[in-house]
Amino acid sequence: MDLEKAKTQDIPSILVIVEEAKEYFRSQGINQWQDGYPNAASIAADIQNGYGFLLREKGDAVAYASISFDGEPTYTVIEEGQWRSEEKYAVIHRVCVKNRYKGQGVASCFLEKAKELCREKHIHWIRMDTHKENQSMQKFLRKNGFELQGIIYLQNGDPRLAFDRYVSESRNAEFTPVSEENL
Repeated sequence: MDLEKAKTQDIPSILVIVEEAKEYFRSQGINQWQDGYPNAASIAADIQNGYGFLLREKGDAVAYASISFDGEPTYTVIEEGQWRSEEKYAVIHRVCVKNRYKGQGVASCFLEKAKELCREKHIHWIRMDTHKENQSMQKFLRKNGFELQGIIYLQNGDPRLAFDRYVSESRNAEFTPVSEENL
């Protein structure tokens, strides 16, 4: 699988993946992404800012996320905990995988590619947040070495669980996540 920067012409393919994720949340009773966001405008903004990334399998868009190295204003204040480092960090938002690729390790592959980007930029930390009801994302984060650090609040005031993980300079020295059997 190849990670590449998304282009404007990819927006329709990305929106298919996003809409599938919204439907999954709705079917699970998770009140995340049920207010019209993310939408074409937010995806276009990701692409314009250089944050939008697609994971492709033989040309097929299978996963999308925003990866930023510019910080995150809503991470400035964290409650009920603290970030483990104040070093520069990457932020990953809007992770979504096309339905027919779910359960095949695609999100973990995307994360591995994101960690490679971090190493290239000598960034040692990744931060992510998720809705408290999004148990599948919480499980994914823990499985991939993220630790819960506290609660952050989005610009609209909604709380999110805040996670971070260390990314070593060397791929060989990388933290090995726990296996699913231990979760």
